[in-house]
Amino acid sequence: MTNRVTHSVKHPFLGANALTGTEAISATSRKTTGEKEADADLTNLTLQLERARVLEAEFRALADSARDYAFITLGLDSNALGWNKGAELLLGYSQEEVLGKPGALFFTPEDVSRGEPDRETATALRDGRAGDGRPLRPRFFPPNAQLSAYK
Repeated sequence: MTNRVTHSVKHPFLGANALTGTEAISATSRKTTGEKEADADLTNLTLQLERARVLEAEFRALADSARDYAFITLGLDSNALGWNKGAELLLGYSQEEVLGKPGALFFTPEDVSRGEPDRETATALRDGRAGDGRPLRPRFFPPNAQLSAYK
């Protein structure tokens, strides 16, 4: 009679049903070609997502260090998604006051009534940038604006 010892290891995230190293290798070798390709695709997407996060953090650091330029990111719904320190200093609004608000906040009431916010957004999406040098409506002083679309 052979003595046999079995182990039950409770993984902190996966629980008691986690595969041991040998079981994981055996399970991997049983995967179909399609499953292996799906795993490779998932690994590739995970690496791309991590790279995108790194690039976003690098851009955020650059944008936050700029004090003479306002970087304002608008979503496709024209609501503010991003706001740097330069935008706060130049336009006089804090990030908390702006995020989630319509980009029309920065246009004069006359421009809004003429449909300028929508027209500039459409032009930026079509041509990559828009703006005619007309002043924005900041709290303190009127800088000129240039709207750029990033695709």
